[in-house]
Amino acid sequence: MTNAVKYLIPLAVIVLATLLLRVINLKREFRGRQILAVYISPVIAVLGVVVSYIFFDRIDFINEIVSIEDSPLYGAGILFWNAAIVVIYLLVKLILCPIMKSLWAKRSRMEMTSDTWYEYDEDNSAWFLKLRFRNVRTLFNVLSWIMTLICAIIFVLNTAFGSGSGTWLKVFPVAALVIVTEIYNFLSGYTKPEYLHSVDGEDIGASRLGAYYKLRKTYESLFPSALLVSHTGNEFAGKEGATELLIRYQDSDDPVEKVVGDYYAHLKKKDGLFDVDLVSMTNTLLHGESAIVFNPFYRDLGEYLLLPVVHNLVNNKKCLIIVGRSSLTSDVIEWSKGILKEYSRTRSLWRVNELTKDEPDCEVGVLSFSKIYDSSIINANASFFNEVGFVLLIEPSKMMTTSQSGLGIIIEKVDHNNPPTYCVCDHDVDGLVDTLSHILQTNITNVIAAPIPRSVYTAMGWAASGDFMRQKLFDKQTHYLGNGIELAAVALKNQIPHVTWYSAEKAPVQDIRWLAGQYYPQICRYAHMTNQQKSIDERITFSSNLWGSEVKKEEFVIAEDEFCNLFASMRAYLTRGESQSFVNIISENYLLRDYMRYNRQLFMTDPKAVPAIAPHYAKTERNTVLRLILMMACAPVSEDYIAHELSILGYETDDVYHTLSSLIYHYTFVADTIITVQNVQELDDDLIPTQICKYSISQQVFEENFADTLKNAYFVVEDEKFNKEYIDARLFEHITQTVMPGQFLTYNGKLYRVYMVSPAIGCILHRAADSYSNRYYYKQLRTYHFEDGADLVRTRKVMDVEIALERRAFSVSTSGYLELKDNHDLRSARIIDLSEDPSVDTFERTYKNKSVLRIALPDIDVRIRFTICMLLNEMFRSIFPDAWHYLAVVSSRPEDVEGMLDKYNYHVDGAIDENMIYIVEDSDMDLGLLESVDNNLMRFFEIMSDYLEWHFEKMKESPAKDPVLSEIEPLKDEEKKRKNFFSMIAKRIMRLFGASDEKDKEKEKPIDETTEAEDNNPTDKPTETSESNAEDESPFEDAEDVASSTDDQIVDHPSEEEAKLEDGFDLKPEDDDKSSENDHVDQAAEKPVDKESEEEKPKVEPSAPAEEQIILHTEGEDLFAIDGVPDDLDILMPIKPSRYQKECYLKFGFDEIDARLSIEDVNSYLRVRGWSNSDLTKARKRTELEDNLLDLNAENFCDFCGIPLTGVSYERLADGRTRCNDCSMTAINEVSEFKTLFRTTEMMMENTYNITIPVSIAVKTTDARTIAKHTGQVFTPSTKVAARVLGFAQRKGGKYSLYIENGSPRLAAIDTTTHEMTHIWQYLNWNDGEILRIYKQRKPIFTKMARDIVYEGMAMWSAIQMLYATGETYYAQQQEQLAVARNDIYGIGFRLYRERYDLSRNGDAPVLTPFASFPPLDPAEVRKVFEEDD
Repeated sequence: MTNAVKYLIPLAVIVLATLLLRVINLKREFRGRQILAVYISPVIAVLGVVVSYIFFDRIDFINEIVSIEDSPLYGAGILFWNAAIVVIYLLVKLILCPIMKSLWAKRSRMEMTSDTWYEYDEDNSAWFLKLRFRNVRTLFNVLSWIMTLICAIIFVLNTAFGSGSGTWLKVFPVAALVIVTEIYNFLSGYTKPEYLHSVDGEDIGASRLGAYYKLRKTYESLFPSALLVSHTGNEFAGKEGATELLIRYQDSDDPVEKVVGDYYAHLKKKDGLFDVDLVSMTNTLLHGESAIVFNPFYRDLGEYLLLPVVHNLVNNKKCLIIVGRSSLTSDVIEWSKGILKEYSRTRSLWRVNELTKDEPDCEVGVLSFSKIYDSSIINANASFFNEVGFVLLIEPSKMMTTSQSGLGIIIEKVDHNNPPTYCVCDHDVDGLVDTLSHILQTNITNVIAAPIPRSVYTAMGWAASGDFMRQKLFDKQTHYLGNGIELAAVALKNQIPHVTWYSAEKAPVQDIRWLAGQYYPQICRYAHMTNQQKSIDERITFSSNLWGSEVKKEEFVIAEDEFCNLFASMRAYLTRGESQSFVNIISENYLLRDYMRYNRQLFMTDPKAVPAIAPHYAKTERNTVLRLILMMACAPVSEDYIAHELSILGYETDDVYHTLSSLIYHYTFVADTIITVQNVQELDDDLIPTQICKYSISQQVFEENFADTLKNAYFVVEDEKFNKEYIDARLFEHITQTVMPGQFLTYNGKLYRVYMVSPAIGCILHRAADSYSNRYYYKQLRTYHFEDGADLVRTRKVMDVEIALERRAFSVSTSGYLELKDNHDLRSARIIDLSEDPSVDTFERTYKNKSVLRIALPDIDVRIRFTICMLLNEMFRSIFPDAWHYLAVVSSRPEDVEGMLDKYNYHVDGAIDENMIYIVEDSDMDLGLLESVDNNLMRFFEIMSDYLEWHFEKMKESPAKDPVLSEIEPLKDEEKKRKNFFSMIAKRIMRLFGASDEKDKEKEKPIDETTEAEDNNPTDKPTETSESNAEDESPFEDAEDVASSTDDQIVDHPSEEEAKLEDGFDLKPEDDDKSSENDHVDQAAEKPVDKESEEEKPKVEPSAPAEEQIILHTEGEDLFAIDGVPDDLDILMPIKPSRYQKECYLKFGFDEIDARLSIEDVNSYLRVRGWSNSDLTKARKRTELEDNLLDLNAENFCDFCGIPLTGVSYERLADGRTRCNDCSMTAINEVSEFKTLFRTTEMMMENTYNITIPVSIAVKTTDARTIAKHTGQVFTPSTKVAARVLGFAQRKGGKYSLYIENGSPRLAAIDTTTHEMTHIWQYLNWNDGEILRIYKQRKPIFTKMARDIVYEGMAMWSAIQMLYATGETYYAQQQEQLAVARNDIYGIGFRLYRERYDLSRNGDAPVLTPFASFPPLDPAEVRKVFEEDD
């Protein structure tokens, strides 16, 4: 054996060992799961070294082999033992690999062990090595190969010279090689860029393209009967960054502000922008001032709350998080741990736990709503509360109804000498700031408004009881799936990547997830997903946490209308997408739902129109007494504290005991002595022992007297483990108003059925996932019995309406409930009678000296009072969404009211005044609801009045039909119109008697294929043409007006002053009366234009049968748009009722409104009293911009939006343009911003007008002088709106370009872009020679101007309609008013288009557009323009 072979063996062994160490691993995408191998490798390596040292010379056969001089293994003892260490480790690793792959597949385990080095990516559902560890990975890779080289050198030397040489070493370097290589293996997982490259192949810069809003039309066509409202809008303006504020903070002399400035300056933000209001809030909290944020999505606030939280923690203060919705508790804990871990880079520095009955072992404690009255928890954490320096309240509005006193008890336990700082996050609730300020005993002055959507968004509302056709979508599948599965399946079928369905208490989404899994083959087949159950889990998230979502780039949401306010939920979830959002709200029926959805613009933009209202702060004598009872039951209370509380009530007494006892008897039925008095010795502030008198109530005495009122009762699931026996809790007195045996209850996304309710055991629930077959709603059958005698507390008169607050004794009995499939469906309602049930006594409540609001409305009868009570009770569902169960509006009933209508309203009897309306707060504690009702009563009557006004408007309107654009054949004279009118009446009468005319008969004949082919000839109607066709037929080639034919075309978009016509020709604007939104589309005529043959004249195929074309209905007008038609003519035509007329809530499921409800009389009464002239009514009816809002005679104007400027403050650009401050705030100054705006506008335009623009367009932004130069003009600034071209579209050499003025505000840029894109569409689809022929006038100059009217008028109409379609109503109204006032081809053209094509001002896509008809204008109407000025 040669020396070379002898040297190669150790080299081969060590290289092989290194390769095996690198090869035997999990796949690279799972490499982060090998954390266990990192810890096992040093253990095995060290053990291997120890064993090798011990047995190195003790194994004879090994010694014999390595001692044979002629053997290739001579002197390889060291090599053998090192190789043995590697082999043993590899064997162990082979066993560990599948174990690690399985155990570490869970995200939670990865977060516990590997998230220091790896991070989870939601988009790819994978763990990626953090980019900052790439260099560490490279380092260990290099170290691994260095160790390989060192091992090779050692083994070669030992083998070459033997154990007797000076180079021989008894070492085991592979131990270090194993450890270093295993660390490298663990760090060798993908980084995100590496993963994307490996998956996608060559990096080509691909990006996701999404246009979620296009799905809106699919939904509208699939589920028309369930659709309530739909709207597409956009908000391109980026939010203002906090850069300037942070610079000011960094330069401030205030050390706190400097800390805030430095913190955010060094904090990395993916878009580089922080919310300036929230940064300011951070500074406010650090200065010890409290704040409220009207944004319930608490994860949005993490980086802004971190500094105040850490500031308190490092100063040895505790932090308390109070969660208004118990189902959020676990996620809030995880979120809190995450933000603290991100700061401290360790999991153990500060602990976050839920507060329980045990001593707290945390620095950040979380307390849920269900434990707010648990005395054992309050007592166990008393010391924790005393050390709290920062309190975060999440959705406290959920607690305001029933837990004001409980929250107040906790606040009493904080250190009032050094009070904590409070931060509140909640949805927008009226009165919440004032109520919390009183409860928390602090002044909340920093109020952050609710966020707005900043993306392209589509919002759709759906009726929860609507038909979602699951039998058709999912192969006749009949099981009810909550309707959200159908919406999600359609989205997934249309390539929406992921859908999230949110519901806490309306739909059991966790159970629906399980139910949908049972039907996965049908759902997956329809949605084109992999036919596996996990496909549903991967693509649809079912979340019972309403507020735990983070903002994502694109978001598709299904959410339940949890607050009986469709647009409140819609506004909240539209903020979840950065670039685009699609939000579906599934809404149960309630009185105000249709009122809101038919007035979308008002309620979408104004959350205060019909607000949710928080209960008023209830610091009443009654509540003080009950709170003291609760405090004494929790722990002994000092006599001094009780005396102080009594003094606040006005009781200055030395006999605290008897005063308190008498007050307890006054408000409860406890006559016996229940208070235990004892003297205890405590240390005062100077550490001197002092005797203190304390009052307490034992638990036994408390339960004997207050078990059915003030005792904390649990919702217990019978089948669950003992340590998780309850899922929620509240005072027992607040349970019986909301649930009764047999009812279904959704909690935390799961469905339960109420089995039993009793003071001893609380509310027993059974799981009912399999029973979910419909949505059920409940209305209790209550009777309120008033006892004799009432004490007047206060009274006042508003005009002649008397409102009084009185204290009286009354009782409540509940005999059962109505079970409804829809809140108003009394026809199918079932009466659940529990009057004979032994537990019915549990639902009887008795009150002593309880406040009742009494209202005397003069000059009304018993029916009007009864109807007003019903309307108020129904309104309270939306106004007090969490508290309406505890309010009852009652009065005497008409004698003939019986049946279901009688049971739907609460009853009242006993000592009542027949002429009064009583509003009762059904709770032993004063909840503050009566005060809120009293403070807002006039507002409630205004809402009621406007609702009824709107209701009667809807009941009188004709059914909405889509108007159909018929052929343009202008009538010659009025006689022809009269003839057509009477012929239409005659035909209608004939149809009523079964007759039909010849044209109707012709419709029944088969269509001749040849004729159909001729009608579809491209010359007959507009089609989308190719780029080459557009070049052959230039829309601007005209021998009379153009000196030479050219392929270069430019269409300008000038402002008002530029476009005055030639030769002194002045075109006058038409009457503004034609601006009505309800203008009719011109009726069809009989004669063709210029006697053209039918084959030559372009046609538009009707989109509805001819029978429906005769009548063009527009909301609010007569059936025929012809003067002189008698109002009673519609009796000749049976008209199908509109959707609202069929589904009107006030019909309560029947065919007509019950005559026993005096709806019309109530409406008249409210109108006479002046409640119909409210701001709400004015806002709802104000659809047009008033003339006085636009001062057209002003001396200076904004060159972008056209509004008048007084010269107080504005901007002047370098080229002389004038810009108002509003336009400056939204100006687009960067090309990247405009690029995004242009692409979005193009997509919106194609979707709104159902067109395509299939050409590449070069878009350039430049200043006004450059644009003027390109169009052969000179831009001259002026104090008027500067006459200039705002942009132009150009076709040159078959290529299309769009030049837009830079520095434009967002809305002006949308306006101009749409205008010029319309011209490009005209390039592609119109033949200019055909336009000139159709609109030919007597003079060539008039013909050219007529052509310009057609082109520019359409572009103006398209731009303004686009503004309306995107929800920018105010700006659109401004531009519409300015366009109407223009006396040039642009204004005249716009008025002609608006007269023929109604603008859709409610955000919906227009029904008729000039994009779908040719010629777009009636030539006769265009001709009239020139005849008037001939």
